[in-house]
Amino acid sequence: MTTRVRNYRLGFYVLASILSAVVVGLGARLVNNFASGESGRLGAFSVFTIVVAALSIVWFVASVQWSRTRTEAIMYFILGALWLALAALTTDIMGDNECVTESGENTCGMIRAIQVISWILFALFVIAFVTLLQLISQARTYGFPHVWGLPIQELPWFGEVRNGYGAHSATPPVPAMAGYPQNHVYPQQQQVYPAYPTDTGTTIIQPGVNGGPPMVTRV
Repeated sequence: MTTRVRNYRLGFYVLASILSAVVVGLGARLVNNFASGESGRLGAFSVFTIVVAALSIVWFVASVQWSRTRTEAIMYFILGALWLALAALTTDIMGDNECVTESGENTCGMIRAIQVISWILFALFVIAFVTLLQLISQARTYGFPHVWGLPIQELPWFGEVRNGYGAHSATPPVPAMAGYPQNHVYPQQQQVYPAYPTDTGTTIIQPGVNGGPPMVTRV
């Protein structure tokens, strides 16, 4: 993997992991608030929140050192869909004003925070998914073999194949033909000039030295 791709991917993982950890904490507080089971939908929402955020963190930790382009694209799509579902669910709860429990406790602030983070993470996964598809398309254009099974560490950033980066060569070298030595210098054929008789003698034209102008000699 090139330096830019490694830094961008690591930065995305760190940011998404921090946001997911915040969602886990908020979900755990909501689960604790709804432990009595007084609000069934909010209780299920709290559990779903923890599951989505925890799954994201597990994936980040498991794939930060190794992954393949196919696996990366599938997980980006799945996690993006889960965060979209969570964002839509929180929006629905906030719209129905269900964030106040039967005991009068107001949890709207925590649910609103989950809503905002969910939309942010969904947008980040969409950007990561589209960027990954563009990088895969570029690698296919420059001749990377089996690009969908390529380790993510070998996927070059935009334009880096042209600059000589990447583990594979976009244009493989042409092998030398058998029977023809490489770097062979062929002798140049010298041009022969005829002699011309004149009234005062004979004019002899000889080829010049090292490709220079011909030398004229009168005899």
